[in-house]
Amino acid sequence: MNMVYLFMIVLSIISAVTMLFHIKYNSVLSTKSKRYFALMFLCIMIVAASEALGDLMNIDGSYRIAHMIMKCIEFSAVPWPTVLMALGCGAAEHPKRIIIPLLAHMAFEWVALPFQLVISIDSMGYYRRGPLYFVPVLINLASLGYLLYEFQKLSKKYDAKKLTTPWLAIIIMILAMIPPLFNGKWHTYVFGIMLCAIILYEYYQSLIQKELYENQLDLLEKEQVALKNQLELTRLRAENAHLKGQVRMAVKLKFRLMPYMYPVFPEEKSFDLYMDMNAAEEIGGDYYDFFRTDDSHIAIVIANVLDGGTASALFMVAFKILIRHYAELRLPPAMLLSAINSYLYDNNEDDLTLSCWYGEYEIGTGHITAVNAGHETPVIIRGGSAFPIPEDRPGWMVGMMSGVNFREYEFELKKDDALFLYTEGSSGAENADGERFTSEQICEVIAGADSAMDAVARLQAAVTRFAGGTRPESDAAMVCLKQLDISGK
Repeated sequence: MNMVYLFMIVLSIISAVTMLFHIKYNSVLSTKSKRYFALMFLCIMIVAASEALGDLMNIDGSYRIAHMIMKCIEFSAVPWPTVLMALGCGAAEHPKRIIIPLLAHMAFEWVALPFQLVISIDSMGYYRRGPLYFVPVLINLASLGYLLYEFQKLSKKYDAKKLTTPWLAIIIMILAMIPPLFNGKWHTYVFGIMLCAIILYEYYQSLIQKELYENQLDLLEKEQVALKNQLELTRLRAENAHLKGQVRMAVKLKFRLMPYMYPVFPEEKSFDLYMDMNAAEEIGGDYYDFFRTDDSHIAIVIANVLDGGTASALFMVAFKILIRHYAELRLPPAMLLSAINSYLYDNNEDDLTLSCWYGEYEIGTGHITAVNAGHETPVIIRGGSAFPIPEDRPGWMVGMMSGVNFREYEFELKKDDALFLYTEGSSGAENADGERFTSEQICEVIAGADSAMDAVARLQAAVTRFAGGTRPESDAAMVCLKQLDISGK
């Protein structure tokens, strides 16, 4: 045997064994790819070993049968490495379509062996080509063509630069196949297959490592985004907790600014004044207040800022301060609201508006001078019935526009009459079907109330039942003034 050929064969076998150990401990490739690559190097070992043993037996005719068997094994195994390369690199989508023809080729080689159709060994032990020798050659060319075809499909997935290495490996294998076509010696082809197999194996492993690295980077970026989102969520929760604390303080401030002790004026026996509020889950803009303007008059006010929130509570605080200030100046109700409206319109950065009913009640006589700025019409409870005040005509809301002249009107409460005031939270309450609690229903509920407290309690219970027991979406303030006696009568 030529020493160069021997060197190629031995080096191929040693390389194949080394690569088998490398594949065994490879942690990058999938189990399926490792299996295909291991079979590939095992086939290369079989081809190299059968080629070497066949050459050693090519001395005399005593090993003629064994020599033919070695050649049959070699020709049966030589197409497999190229196919297993494609399978190992994940290029082949339908492995059965190529494995079945190779198995058929193996069967052909063994069937042709006794008839010496592919190869023959003469009595002197020399190797000769048979009439069907071209069949394994064509099979090898077909397997190589299959490898080229599969890598051509990979070019659609990877750009040309990434495919430079596999194409170089395939060119090496093509060049290594040229000598066997002329001299019948397959040593160079075995060595070329080994080089190509190692190059493609390392190349595919680098691709997988790069993909894993990119996936790890992607995972790291996602973890960083998740961490950033978690930090942002923590910050928002802290801000939300701080905001809730501010809202609680605003709610406390709002309720501290409203009368909450009953009776409000314990020294007065000619009337009964009661108030309450169904508070919503969020801070609302409802407000009521009562205070003396002089020894014989009491101011009664109920209002509602259209938008809820902390801003509405602060807006209501400003309204309370202004209404008490102008009431002390003894301005008539219409002029009082006009002055407040002008001030709030000019100093209203949040564009808030409020509805308001303001009345001055004369103690002992039941006479009331009032003005309505876009608020719900109050109700009179008289003789077992309840009805809206006929003289009431809601005007412009406070803060909506400048220069508004409000309309003032007067009416009187007779003995045992009651004035009932409420905000939109009562007349606008909704049930599960989306139906609203109307002002007509309010009149039906409070008609025949025995006292101011009874009237408020009746409406609170009715609204709660109507809404199905749920917490109201907006505040529902209620005030009832009952005339108990008329001075001089």
